[in-house]
Formats: sequence, C-alpha cells, structure tokens
Amino acid sequence: MAFYPERYPPLPPDEVFPGQPFDHTDHCINYLRQAIMCNADITPVVWKWENWRHKSIPRFDVPHTCRSWDSIYQWAVDHALVEPLNDRIHVLAN
Repeated sequence: MAFYPERYPPLPPDEVFPGQPFDHTDHCINYLRQAIMCNADITPVVWKWENWRHKSIPRFDVPHTCRSWDSIYQWAVDHALVEPLNDRIHVLAN
C-alpha cells in the first residue's frame, strides 16, 4: 500500500516506536531481503546444448526442493495466539 499511495488511503501514523521515525516501507523491504538471503534457493541452473539452435539454453525444469507449506501453515495454526498480544508485558528469558 505504501508503494501505491495514489490507489490506497494514507496509512495511519506508526505507533510501533512513538516519537521515533519508523519507515514501514524500509522495514518491509528489509524483511523480504532477509527472507531471500536466509532461504536462498541454491539449485543450479542447468544449461543444455540445442543442436537446432546452435547454442546453449537454460533448463528451467530442474527439480527444486521446497518446504512443506502445509506443515508450516499447520504449525502456525497450532501456535497461534489465542488472546490479543499484550506488548506491555516484559518476560525475562533464563
């Protein structure tokens, strides 16, 4: 929504860090960057010679190993908060 303000209404003021600037767009881009870097697909792109073309072309039908989306979704359902998050409680870790 932040990238298309002409299409969407203005976002409400950010209340995550009152009194401090917080760029929601930068936060979202950084989150996507982290997800890509931490879960990068290292499956090689294989090239195959095509005699009739007299050149190599990439093969995009190489099998990839994917995560089980159903398992991830089920874990999220099983561990979902049952009450609203109270960000006023400070829990100390051991």
